[in-house]
Amino acid sequence: MRRYIRLCADQLTDQDGSDMVLRENTPILTNFTYRQFILLVLTVATLIVYWQVQYYDFIGYDDPSYVTSNRHVQSGLTSEGIQWAAKTMELSNWHPLTWLSHMVDCELFGLNPMGHHWTNLLFHLLNIILLFYVMHRFTGELWKSALLAVFFALHPLNVESVAWISERKNVLSTSFWIMTMMAYGYYVIRPNWKRYVLIPVAFALGIMAKPMLVTLPFVLLLMDFWPLCRMRFSPYEQVEKKDVEQWIPEDKGKALFSWLLIEKIPLFLITFFSIVMTLKTSAGQAMAKTEILPELLRIENAVISYVRYIGKFMWPEKLAVLYPYNFSWPLWQVAGACVLLGCFTIFVIRKSKTHPYLAVGWFWYLGTLIPVIGLVQVGMQAMADRYMYVPMIGILIMLMWGIHDLFKRWRVGRTIQIVTSFMVIILLMVCTHIQIQYWQNSVRLFRHAVSVTSGNYVAHNILGNDLRSAGHFEEAIANYQRAIAANTDFWPAYNNNGVALSAQGKYDEAIQNYSMAIALYTKAAKIGGDYATVHFNLGDAFFHVNRINEAALQFEEAVRIRPEVAAFRNSLGVALIRLGRNNEAARQFLQALQLDPEHAGAHHNLAMILSHQGNFQEAIAHFSEALRIQPKYSEARRNMQEVLKKISDLQEKRQRPNEG
Repeated sequence: MRRYIRLCADQLTDQDGSDMVLRENTPILTNFTYRQFILLVLTVATLIVYWQVQYYDFIGYDDPSYVTSNRHVQSGLTSEGIQWAAKTMELSNWHPLTWLSHMVDCELFGLNPMGHHWTNLLFHLLNIILLFYVMHRFTGELWKSALLAVFFALHPLNVESVAWISERKNVLSTSFWIMTMMAYGYYVIRPNWKRYVLIPVAFALGIMAKPMLVTLPFVLLLMDFWPLCRMRFSPYEQVEKKDVEQWIPEDKGKALFSWLLIEKIPLFLITFFSIVMTLKTSAGQAMAKTEILPELLRIENAVISYVRYIGKFMWPEKLAVLYPYNFSWPLWQVAGACVLLGCFTIFVIRKSKTHPYLAVGWFWYLGTLIPVIGLVQVGMQAMADRYMYVPMIGILIMLMWGIHDLFKRWRVGRTIQIVTSFMVIILLMVCTHIQIQYWQNSVRLFRHAVSVTSGNYVAHNILGNDLRSAGHFEEAIANYQRAIAANTDFWPAYNNNGVALSAQGKYDEAIQNYSMAIALYTKAAKIGGDYATVHFNLGDAFFHVNRINEAALQFEEAVRIRPEVAAFRNSLGVALIRLGRNNEAARQFLQALQLDPEHAGAHHNLAMILSHQGNFQEAIAHFSEALRIQPKYSEARRNMQEVLKKISDLQEKRQRPNEG
């Protein structure tokens, strides 16, 4: 075995220890080229680790909005759905390609999560293969590129992007990110406008999958510096030739750098458009206001997060789907993070001539995290594993090339290098295999999140929702109370606690919780959540304790905030009937049916009003529609039979005088 490893090492490296370029004929691998062998290993290793994900369920966080409760997506790929995807600003993003990919999944697999998981996994596998191909073509380094791709494929931080169906936008957009780099390399070999046009097309498609790609033009500038070596600031500077033919305009001084900027103007224009669209869609929806998260706190969190992400990369433990926002970082931690980041930045700049990959990898990492580092905060998460999917590549560039240089300098034996690499890869596979298991279902995922973090009020709230949906009301209430204890101003936890209490018939306690939720979101900036639902829930609780006037007022407020929700109008109509305002109620039911023709309750309630008004035929029509939509609607069936009996009795009365 030892001799076999030594023989492999001799084949994989040349005499000075550097990576060799592809050799087609080798005594060890007779049936494959090295590149084919690497692609096979990448594919098999990824499938071994991620195979279990196909048996996992949808997650209760975001998956309903993206798939399981989204009627546009569930309808599959339709002309109406395509138009909606192109226009919608739902979930504070404009990403039509992501919506279309989910629609295609629903068209093919319905709501079977297996197919949706396989799509995510296949995109991840595609990204691994494309990343290996691009890095090999750009650098000419086969085995460093292979190791980079292996670490990207198997690192536990990437589990979230693959196992979470809602993160389709992450894996999909990264495919277009790498395709843009491929198109750029294709253009660099032989520049002309026909080749260039592929770059903005691929980039625009990526932006339409996720706005995080806005930093890609700057990454291409880094690629110009290394490994493409297209960037120079002096006409006398020598440029090292690589695998590709270098093309350098005959400009003088800094004109070359200026040309590289001009060359990317179409990409910067697309970036500008994406930033405008993102700010437009996020403002007033999920974007946190400065009253809640001041600028100084955001900067502190950003600096700390840069260091924490590196820590999670180097030692991936206690990974969670949600990390709570810390509102009071110790000064020494913030100062220490600033010193670490500053010192390392100075170090890589000073080493940029002799070790350019350090600067490229470091600024790749720093730059690609900017859109999600929290300076423009969307939601209330401090950081997220999924945000490292692309930035991780920068760290891997530094590690793969840097460790190789260190091994070469320290004269580490080739056998030790290979054995060490295999040990680290096996360790990553084990860690990732364990991490994936937390994604089996929503309850397990958020139980893990609250166990590895502290004060995670958002995770406790979501776990409570999942437990409530499963009928575990007491445990759900306990989690809502923990969320409230961690953040007494977190109004969604009060609202959800009220829902759980209402399900147990504790309407007076539910009313207290709903009222507290309304008071909190009224005085604070609204961050996420559907606060119209709180008014609706409070109205429902009032209705059950026979406080009909107060119920009607809450339903009216819910309709005012969200006039497009048919369920709100239906409940308002029911309350108006109890108040004797039948004509107003009928208008609400009609409007509800205009919004949602498949609302069985609105059909039934409108039929009841029509029957009391003597419009029996119209009433029968609406009863029939209610039963068509919901065949087990026993109340509608019973009431329709009563109306049919009334019609029959009237017909008999009309026939009796004629008989006489």
